[in-house]
Amino acid sequence: MNLDKLNEQGVREAIIYPFLKTLGYEPGSEADIIFEYRLHYDRFFLGHKTKNDPILRGRADYVCQILGVTRWTIEAKPPSTPLTKDDVQQAFTYAAHPEVAAPLFVITNGHEFRIYKIHNLEHPELTWSLDQMPDRMPEILAILSPDAIRHEYGSKRQNADLAIAPGVGLHAKIAGGAITYRDFYSPTSSQEAQEFLQSRRGVRSSVGEGLAQRMDTGQLRGEILVIQNDAKLDALARLLNLECFVFECADFQISTSVQTPSIFTGRSSGTMPGGTDLSAIPGTPAMAVPFDIHFISDIRISGFLDRDHFKGSFEYRTAFSADPPGLSPDMRVVLNSAMSNAMQVVWGDFDLTMVAVGPSEAKRIEQVLIEARQHSGTLHL
Repeated sequence: MNLDKLNEQGVREAIIYPFLKTLGYEPGSEADIIFEYRLHYDRFFLGHKTKNDPILRGRADYVCQILGVTRWTIEAKPPSTPLTKDDVQQAFTYAAHPEVAAPLFVITNGHEFRIYKIHNLEHPELTWSLDQMPDRMPEILAILSPDAIRHEYGSKRQNADLAIAPGVGLHAKIAGGAITYRDFYSPTSSQEAQEFLQSRRGVRSSVGEGLAQRMDTGQLRGEILVIQNDAKLDALARLLNLECFVFECADFQISTSVQTPSIFTGRSSGTMPGGTDLSAIPGTPAMAVPFDIHFISDIRISGFLDRDHFKGSFEYRTAFSADPPGLSPDMRVVLNSAMSNAMQVVWGDFDLTMVAVGPSEAKRIEQVLIEARQHSGTLHL
């Protein structure tokens, strides 16, 4: 391969993506790949204090995510220049950002690869060249493969009796709170939908009830019921299984540090049946869905405990797919492209009140949340 003819995009497509597939990562799987992950640089992260300071934005080339465990990032640079300290620092800011909170990252210009842990930018954990990759693959897999990440950063069963946070115990009730929608992204939304989403920036929704607890496996598990203050959005959230959020975390305890927040991730899926009337949903045409549309929503919460408040940022992205019978190959390509471009991404902030509770109250809340989940996946207007 003549790397001199590749630019940064070429490195991503010809080298990095096949490398990630070799490691065992696959878009939409438990070992997920997120492309061009958009970051919102919060004021507290940059040391900005006033609300007049702008929210800056960046983009990580690839984020590799093991659901319920952790993430790591990989950053591409053009082959025409060697990797520099500035390149390492830029990759670090993406990995260390509270919305990612990755313990390690990779940087490459196609010729050279380096793995860094975020607490040691002076000495990479492993370096290799492209032509060395086949022989070095066992070493690389031992650090970056999904199984290696699970082993290194996953929760341990012996922590099952550890309190989920200092002074909380094994169960905590989410006794209310709010989420604030900061930004939205949808590449193919109509002008009406885009205007509606713009109007939602800064809008707050209430958190009804929820529960945080430790599972028998040692995983931290959180679940909240979100109540939209708009009937149409509430109906859409229920349809897309985004009314009741369920997520897990591999941390031993919920973090109390804003610089090293706990990361909770989760996934919900479902099907929008053919014939579903979408006319009441903002930005959609007055029509029924012509065939079944499947969706997967990935949810990520990055937060820390401040006394009895769990606060931080969240993101969820929903991807759509469809496989109706009888389509010609050409039409199927068109449909798959349209479904791929119909993704929806939402970013925001949250502030939840947590109160320690006993096992009986935890069971009551669990039942409330179970009943809420039973209503998900249907459109009620």
